[in-house]
Amino acid sequence: LRAEANNQAGNFQKSITYYRAFLETYFNSPLINHVRLGTAWSYLNIGEYHNALKYYDSVITKSNDKDWNAKSIAQLY
Repeated sequence: LRAEANNQAGNFQKSITYYRAFLETYFNSPLINHVRLGTAWSYLNIGEYHNALKYYDSVITKSNDKDWNAKSIAQLY
């Protein structure tokens, strides 16, 4: 929730910190691809396109059939 709030407020570097902490702690969470999308979006907004692409690619390659929505969003970028 902190990561998303900071993302929405434009505090992208801070949101990346929270997103990455979530990814390291809850790596089996059903929200993992949504967190990856948020991380990618934050990187995109600070101009770190290579890092953003890495997270978008991870959503595309690691998502299952239940995550079709997240996968579709990642494929737009």
